[in-house]
Parts: sequence; structure tokens; C-alpha cells
Amino acid sequence: EVSVAASITGVVATVVPVLFGLLTQGLPHGLVLMGFVLAVLGVFVISLPSRAKPIPGRTLLMSLLCGASFGAFLILISQLRSSAVFLPLVWARAASMSLLLAVVLSRQQWAVPQGRVWWPIVICGVMDALGNAFFVFAKQAGRLDVASALSSLYPASTVLLALVFLRER
Repeated sequence: EVSVAASITGVVATVVPVLFGLLTQGLPHGLVLMGFVLAVLGVFVISLPSRAKPIPGRTLLMSLLCGASFGAFLILISQLRSSAVFLPLVWARAASMSLLLAVVLSRQQWAVPQGRVWWPIVICGVMDALGNAFFVFAKQAGRLDVASALSSLYPASTVLLALVFLRER
């Protein structure tokens, strides 16, 4: 289910800012439009499960909500002034960490992970922060829809990780 959720999320997270960019910045030339279509199709095709089975309703709903949220985040973060890159990203990370901490503390039983499990957590956090910063730089260098389409290729790595670690097909 991880690879299916990643593909749906990736497609929606691409379509939302691309449509916003098209509405606010106008149509790019034909080759760029063709690139949008190929990027969205590529994300979808690379993430297709090997055997067709129905997608559970909750997985579909959560994937659509996640994709719309990612897309909205990309739209909001793209509205930054060129002088403001890192401070808004720090505030966004602080807000998400505060929400995560509130959820964890609301649980009756929880434990701090021990041992080597921290390295993947730290690496994921650093890579996520770098991805957000590079998206802002890409948007500042060009169009929102182009930066969003290029950043939408992330589900390929999620699918690869699901294949390797979860043995999903």
C-alpha cells in the first residue's frame, strides 16, 4: 500500500501547484506542458502495483488529502520573498514538529526509540529540509509549475524503498 499511496500523493501534489501556476502565471510553451504530462504519467506508472487490486477507501482518501496538503505547502512556500528562504522553512518544520510532539504525547504509551534507529530519522529530516530548500531555490529561479513537476518525482524513491525494505511489488 505504501507504493500506491505514494503514487496517488505524488500525482495530486504535482497537479495542485501546476494548476495554480498555470492559473497565476499563464500557459508555458508546448514543450513544458508536455513535460508536465510526462512527469505526472511517469510518477503514476512507476508507482503502479504489479498486480491489480482495489485501493482501500481510507488509503485513497488519505493519499488525496496528503497530496493536496503537499501541493498547498508548495504553493504557500513558493510565495516567499527571495530574501526569505530558510526562516520560513524553520517555522514550517517547528510547526510540524510541534504537532507531531502533541500527537505523541497524547498517546497513553510511547517510548523514545533507542539505538541506531535515530540515524534514519535524522537522515530523513535533513533530506526533507534540503528538499524544501531546493524547491524554494528552484521556484525562485523559474516557474512554480516547473519546480513542482520536477519535485514530484520523489515517489520513485518511495517505491524503491518500499520494494527493498517492505518487499512490496
